[in-house]
Amino acid sequence: MKIIPAEDFNKQTTLGKNRTQKIYRDKVLIQGPVFALDQESLALQYCKSYLKKNSGSYCLIVKERYYFQLWKEEQTIKKSIKANLESDKKRPTPLLKDNILSVPKVNQLSLNINIVLDFIDLCKRLLSQSIGPYGNIFCETTLFENPNIDCHEFIRILADQIPDIEQSQQFKKTLLQFMNQNIQLNTLLKELSACLEEYNEQKDIVAGIDIGKVIEKMRNIGGIKIKNRRYNLRIYPNCFIGSEAVEWMINNLNLSTEQAIKLGQRLIDEKFIHHVRDQHNFQNEYLFYRFYWDEK
Repeated sequence: MKIIPAEDFNKQTTLGKNRTQKIYRDKVLIQGPVFALDQESLALQYCKSYLKKNSGSYCLIVKERYYFQLWKEEQTIKKSIKANLESDKKRPTPLLKDNILSVPKVNQLSLNINIVLDFIDLCKRLLSQSIGPYGNIFCETTLFENPNIDCHEFIRILADQIPDIEQSQQFKKTLLQFMNQNIQLNTLLKELSACLEEYNEQKDIVAGIDIGKVIEKMRNIGGIKIKNRRYNLRIYPNCFIGSEAVEWMINNLNLSTEQAIKLGQRLIDEKFIHHVRDQHNFQNEYLFYRFYWDEK
């Protein structure tokens, strides 16, 4: 049980089957609860308690910029989830009410898939923080069993699983604030599911790309512009701009914008590039990225 900076954790891990799974020192880890930075003692106590209950398992605390993220060994968590699912058969499954909020259909192409993924990940993270690892499974099960549910009803069903009233209210407040900041989420989750399917198809295409040839083209004549850049009176050597890289991928690799972003993220996940201050995933924005071998 230890605390490591997110930068070190990211350098020592590879991406697992999804965004919530990572491989660290031959161990398959998935996300656990999140703790505020002023709750370090609680995070340590949680890990201590977890390891006591799960002898031989592994628990790691990663210090992110604004919070502590716990990562736990997946094998042990699967056993816990299975036990929870068996006991949950006795509970009545939350049913969707007939009076679904009627919302205009949203063009899938206009819906930013990253916002969708962030919304669902945030739901899983906050619910797991309150009720444990079962939170992830309950989110996925709710989406699967209620394909026509809207975001507000989805949040309400998840909040009902939190026994502490104050935590339940804070859960709803946080997610509603996220929705208010991303008005595109005000749509049926079946539209989000369709977007996720489209996202997975795009991801498969990107996964089949020969990354070595792409890097060779990016760094050769006619590739992306790698040079020293200045921002806020500071010079960042040998870097390129995320939005320019996306444009280059669209024009030279015949990718869509979303596919180009996914390819850029693959370059980060496979440790070819990184944000110059290790504060961002790959984005179609005016952000600086650098190949690791261009480090001074």
